[in-house]
Amino acid sequence: MKNSRLSKGIEEAPLCYRIEAFDPKAHLFRVGLLIGGAALEGQAGGLNGDAAALEGQAGGRKGSANTTYPKRLAVRMAAWIPGSYMIREFAKHVLQLEAYLVDRNQNPTSIT
Repeated sequence: MKNSRLSKGIEEAPLCYRIEAFDPKAHLFRVGLLIGGAALEGQAGGLNGDAAALEGQAGGRKGSANTTYPKRLAVRMAAWIPGSYMIREFAKHVLQLEAYLVDRNQNPTSIT
């Protein structure tokens, strides 16, 4: 997903998903999630999207388009399906996880 076409659309939508059938016979799929600046607002303890507060409070990194990235970002996967009371633990089926910080003016940076 490093050089995805979706990176151009991230300005319009706070979350962009891309799902590919990686190996349909084995039921393996590649899912990509791009998180835009609008989705990052208020991540550092309910600061209501104040960029200066985000940068100061979370030790964030300043982006190229007046976007401040929080130092930490928690992304969670649901363990249930709406309308069902059964816990399904979808996260246990994740085989690999990669994260990148994408700057429009630079190459993606791998996050560990």
